[in-house]
Amino acid sequence: MLQPSLHSASKWIIRNTLISNESLTPEFKFHLITIASPLWMSTPDECPLPDPYWAFYWPGGQGLSRFILDNKQLFCGSQILDFGAGCGSASMAASVSGASRILANDIDKCGISHQKSRF
Repeated sequence: MLQPSLHSASKWIIRNTLISNESLTPEFKFHLITIASPLWMSTPDECPLPDPYWAFYWPGGQGLSRFILDNKQLFCGSQILDFGAGCGSASMAASVSGASRILANDIDKCGISHQKSRF
């Protein structure tokens, strides 16, 4: 399978996902593969991006993000490493909560791509 450029992958993601805030963190809106998305029942051959784990807001990420948002005082001024960041929800929650520095890391080049202290 050929890897698309980051620009073409971004355009494909926007066209083939739906914006959703139906989660434990309705403050955030993500482009996701949801049950209403045409990709929900697609096969791997129909998705040019391998293993689109970033396109799902995993329950563990939702719970962690909710905890961070509900306990901002624990994260304000802190330095965060979001390892296996996926869609980046924990990093965004840490940013909103006032973390001073955030490094988000994931193996998927099409997922979170920020290495900044603020989003």
